[in-house]
Amino acid sequence: MQKEIKKEKNIQVLANNFIETRDERSFKSLYERVRPGVLNHCYGILKDPELAEDAFLNAMAKVWQKIDQYDSDRGNFSTWCYNIARNESLLLLKSRKRYVSQSAEEMEFTSAKAEEKN
Repeated sequence: MQKEIKKEKNIQVLANNFIETRDERSFKSLYERVRPGVLNHCYGILKDPELAEDAFLNAMAKVWQKIDQYDSDRGNFSTWCYNIARNESLLLLKSRKRYVSQSAEEMEFTSAKAEEKN
C-alpha cells in the first residue's frame, strides 16, 4: 500500500516555499491554490470573465517578478496577492473605459463627417 502524499493547502506555507526555492514547481502549487479566490476577486471588480482572467494572469506575473518586495512583517501573502490583483483589475477597468470613451468619440467624429457630406 502506497502512502498518499498530502497536498499543502496553506497559502502562507506555499508562498514561503516559493520564496525559498524560487522554482516553477513551487510557484505552480501556489498559483493553483490562490487561483479560485483571486480570480473570483478580479471577477467581482470587472464583471467580465475574460478580463478577470487577464487581471489574474497579470497579477500572478507580478507576484513572480516582485516576490522580493513581499514583506511578511507587513501582512499575509494572500493579502499582498489580493492587493496586486485588485490593482491589476482596476488598471484593466481604467484602460477599458478609456478605450470605450475613445471609441465613442471616434463614432461621433465619423458621424459628424458623414453628415457634412450630405
